[in-house]
Amino acid sequence: MKNNIMRIIFVGIHNKPNLQPLYSSTKTGKLVNRIIDKLPNNFEIKKTNLFNVDYFPNQEDIIDLAYEWYWENLPTDEDIIVLLGSVTHKEFRFELKNLVKIAHPASKRSHEEMDKYVLNSVEKIMKYIKMKLIIIAALSIDGVIGMDDNMLWRIPEDFKHYKETTMGNTLIVGRITFQSLPIKAHEGRKFIILSHGESLNLNKEQYQQFNSIDIALESLNHCDLNKVFVIGGASIYEALIDYCDEAIITWVNKTYPNGNKKFPINKLFINFTALNDSNWITSKNNYEYKIIKYVRNGSKGETQTKTDNNT
Repeated sequence: MKNNIMRIIFVGIHNKPNLQPLYSSTKTGKLVNRIIDKLPNNFEIKKTNLFNVDYFPNQEDIIDLAYEWYWENLPTDEDIIVLLGSVTHKEFRFELKNLVKIAHPASKRSHEEMDKYVLNSVEKIMKYIKMKLIIIAALSIDGVIGMDDNMLWRIPEDFKHYKETTMGNTLIVGRITFQSLPIKAHEGRKFIILSHGESLNLNKEQYQQFNSIDIALESLNHCDLNKVFVIGGASIYEALIDYCDEAIITWVNKTYPNGNKKFPINKLFINFTALNDSNWITSKNNYEYKIIKYVRNGSKGETQTKTDNNT
């Protein structure tokens, strides 16, 4: 699975023997295909069947089969699990974050009722589909990202990480940082450029320019995106960190007392929790670095209040 694609996993479940409700040839399978056709196309869709047995499973069997399904599919917090059938959420005794229950359609329904069933099912699933705003940045251990408009280090391994992480996604960037990017950094990405200056007159299919953060963020509500990356510079990081769900930070094990472009590390430490840590890695050109992923604590409103109370 590509690391920038989230999964929607349909689970066909029924407590009668030999029923495989998600097979495309079945009535239910065809309805599931209609639901899938109406979902955003930037998800990996997986169809699974919970029961593949020739007997009526009892409660203990159901739980065992659910665990077997879990280890075969290894769902993550990023995945949306759609339960389609007569088994309740209680049978799935795992800590699954995004769990949607859809009833089996009755055997006799009109076309209008089937259409309504499909639309209601899509609406239930869409409630769990949320675009994530993710900061990606490289900074020194004292929070410096640059001096004037210049980078203070070059780490080939971090460039590769940035390329692989952002490829195929939409990036939010300030005008000065955007104009400093090499042409190759534009390939395979779309850009939302924040600038109060004159129009940059760029191809509107790949580039959009806004003079307001609010309008830029509002524009994202009309896009089928599951991730948007914030790539800087300093003023953009400061303005958008309160809107972000995650942060991917490359820490550089140096200090730069004269660096005048800084990342809002206080907000990072107060409002986000690190998901991983590691020892320092030495790059090809002898910089020590490590890459840490952070997730926001609680809701954005709650963490905004914490930041305000600590300033």
